[in-house]
Amino acid sequence: MVVKPKRSVPPWIPLIFLLGLGMSLGLRLDTWGPDPVPVDPVPPSEGETLDPRPEETPEPAFPIPIVMYHQVDEPPRGLTVTPGDFAKQMDALKDAGYVTLDMDTVLEAMGSGKSLPEKTVVLTFDDGYDCFYRNARPVLKERGFTATVFVITGMVGKKGYLTWEQIEQLCSEGYTLGCHTHAHPDLRLLTGERLVKEVADSREILRERTGQEILSFSYPAGEHNDTVIQAVKSAGFSGAVTTEPGIARFADDPYTLKRIRVDGRESLATFKKKLSLP
Repeated sequence: MVVKPKRSVPPWIPLIFLLGLGMSLGLRLDTWGPDPVPVDPVPPSEGETLDPRPEETPEPAFPIPIVMYHQVDEPPRGLTVTPGDFAKQMDALKDAGYVTLDMDTVLEAMGSGKSLPEKTVVLTFDDGYDCFYRNARPVLKERGFTATVFVITGMVGKKGYLTWEQIEQLCSEGYTLGCHTHAHPDLRLLTGERLVKEVADSREILRERTGQEILSFSYPAGEHNDTVIQAVKSAGFSGAVTTEPGIARFADDPYTLKRIRVDGRESLATFKKKLSLP
């Protein structure tokens, strides 16, 4: 009798059987072995959030009250507010929850669509009188407020005006400068090199002396036309303020921004009404 040899079972058959059995029981190969070691999430770096939300662009009609001052001194008159009245006005803004921003910050936001605090106000001081340093600055500092000072470069150091030393001190304290020309002429009457000197050259003087970019401009007496506006743009300014009364809006032309004039003979109630304060 011939005995047939036993056939050996290929090694891969049991493996197929086990795989099929595992699938039928709902098992997964990637669950075999020891439990995975939990890994702690990587914490965000300083200033970073895990779920950052994009800033919302303000509505076109978002109000940006730009307040126009000149002198803070005695006695009270049209363009001069007494230090006592100025302090009361600043208290009214602070009590109403307003945040002061400089012109550079506001113009940057208008150009880029960045958000602004809900209650934003800009304090501007035309001409660069030395009483800003003596009388307005201490009031602002006490309340944590800032401001933008529009300087007439040709008047710096003359009687009644800021000196370069005072201007440098203001810059070191965080105040922003803007340009108010070199000699305060009616720019509508100038052309060519004279217009460039008053607009562009005065900006360069301030930039060289302070190290600031000098992005905002104030038209002397608020007077301007298309030629003047183009000269301001060509000089590198991001925007300009007028003396036209009213509240500026986020979508306004940044080169013709309205302002709220403060008259030294007006009551605190009138000041609050102009800014819609409670």
